[in-house]
Amino acid sequence: MKSGRFKVPLIYIAIGILWIALSDSAILWISQHIDHRLLRFLIFGKGVFLVLCTAVVLFLLIDNERKKLDNNNRQYRKFYEDNPNPIWFYDPITFRFTSVNDAAVAYYGYTRAEFLSMTIMDIRPAEDSEKVKDSYLKMSEDFHESGVWRHLKKDGSLFYVHITSHKTIQNNKETVMVMANDTTDKYLYEQRLQEINQELTAQKAEVDRNYLRLENTLNSITDSFVTINRSWIITKANLNFYTVTGLTEDVAGKSIDDVFPDSSKSAFRQLAEKAMNDNIAGNIEDYSPILNKWLRSSVFPTDEGIAIYFSDITAVKEKDIQLKLALERYDLASQATGDVIYDLDLVNHTLAFNTQIGVLLDISGTDGTDTLGWWRSVIHPEDIAVFSANQERRIAARDKYWLAEYRIMTNGIDYKHISDHGYLIFDEDDKPVRLIGAIKDIDLLKRSTEQLKRTGEILNKINNPVIISNAEGIVIWVNPAFSAVTGYMEHEVMGRDHAGLLYNLKTNKIIAQQLLRAVAAKESFSAELLNYDKYNREYWVSLNLYPIFDAQGRFECYISVQNDITEHKEREAVIGIQNEKLKAVSWLNSHEIRKPVASILALAQLMKSAENEEEKSELLELLFRCAVELDDIIMEINAEASGHIRVK
Repeated sequence: MKSGRFKVPLIYIAIGILWIALSDSAILWISQHIDHRLLRFLIFGKGVFLVLCTAVVLFLLIDNERKKLDNNNRQYRKFYEDNPNPIWFYDPITFRFTSVNDAAVAYYGYTRAEFLSMTIMDIRPAEDSEKVKDSYLKMSEDFHESGVWRHLKKDGSLFYVHITSHKTIQNNKETVMVMANDTTDKYLYEQRLQEINQELTAQKAEVDRNYLRLENTLNSITDSFVTINRSWIITKANLNFYTVTGLTEDVAGKSIDDVFPDSSKSAFRQLAEKAMNDNIAGNIEDYSPILNKWLRSSVFPTDEGIAIYFSDITAVKEKDIQLKLALERYDLASQATGDVIYDLDLVNHTLAFNTQIGVLLDISGTDGTDTLGWWRSVIHPEDIAVFSANQERRIAARDKYWLAEYRIMTNGIDYKHISDHGYLIFDEDDKPVRLIGAIKDIDLLKRSTEQLKRTGEILNKINNPVIISNAEGIVIWVNPAFSAVTGYMEHEVMGRDHAGLLYNLKTNKIIAQQLLRAVAAKESFSAELLNYDKYNREYWVSLNLYPIFDAQGRFECYISVQNDITEHKEREAVIGIQNEKLKAVSWLNSHEIRKPVASILALAQLMKSAENEEEKSELLELLFRCAVELDDIIMEINAEASGHIRVK
């Protein structure tokens, strides 16, 4: 269309220019050979001929272009009207339909007249209106692909269409041509694919999380874990696998024979091959010369091969061996110690004792003592439930070591306390089959403990401070009376040195040294000692220290029983002061008073024999002085007696 507009004028111009150029040259040449009248006729004929020729050419060219245009219009109408996809034109200002094809009428259910009374908003959900306007504003002059939109049919059903549009001119007015392609099935299919993809993504994330949890679980278990495929290639191993084996390089992807050479003939390898080939799980405890360890292993068949759990039981095995040796030695030692050794068959409930059972139970014969039922019959009724529960709990926990204290009947009347130590033996199925143990008579110890407990109660109730200390003089216990006297609470003195806690500068160093020598010699000691309480106040105690020994003569501790004698010491001090005063008064009586008294007696005798008054007056003056001196001495005696000694 665009090239047709310029084609006809260009042809016309080209022919005109060519005709003018050629005709003028021809006329110029002819004019030299004809007259002027004929020349004017030729010039006029030239113009007429040009007009006629150009008219015919123009008619033919225009008719050809018209036919092309008509053909294009027919093709365009055919494309528009007969297109199976809905096509319409709308006014971009009012968004009103200006034309729709038959496919749009058939597909949407509206008549052509109904379409022409509607806008393009009426075939969309109301919430998409603003999006339609925004899409138009973004539309370029050329072809524009708007994407997938939701449309509504006349019956209200919703479907999805892919919209393509472009701006055009219709009846000299700008319009927009739109073609809609129904993509409902494709859109819903893509949506479903997207949902499936999201579900798969979520499932993969869950699988990844589960795998991570499994990885963490495998790394957190105390057992070593490794998986091997059917080609005997290691596919996975947890962290504890490397800890037990001592390997540092990653073993995943390596052959088991490369990782553990010379393992093909081991008992464990035979168990693994049985699980791999026969699909049979198994357990084994075996010594590994490669790792130089005892291992407890469990092998389980899997779809890919086998999974192996194993743990290092070297320490347990060594303890078992040591325990068995100890039991053998203990059996010999029991002959000297008097312990009862027994062997309990947990499957048949039968018992076997050594000869010390008769001594323990104070019975003459041992007939009928070979069953578990009999043994339970001699246990104190109050202890039987605890005994049974303790034993069942140890068995359920697969604890190989058994320990219990309970009472049994002796001589058919009395009960005594015993300590029962045993070792549980499990079979290859991890079921208890045997209990080997030793029974010790601890009745005397129990009674001593009860006696000590009663003694402790007594010590807590007496009013005398009591201190229990170890061989180094470190306090390990004090009674409430100690706290009442010293002000120290028990937690304040525990672990402290006895001497450093209570002694001070005025404490008698000689007595303190004597006390230390007695402690070093583990001898009893008694003394009176000046101590200091928590607030640095002085107080006197009468100290009695006793070393305590056990039944075998081994030293255990010191017990110091103290008596507060502070008031007694204060009374002694007062009496001492009074005695000193009495000594001073006695000395004054025996020495100082005699001098003025003797002088007074002598002067009195002289006065009797005086011959004149002058002599008597002189003697009387001397007698007065002696009386004053005697009065001073008497006053000094009174002051001494009342505690105020005057200094001459």
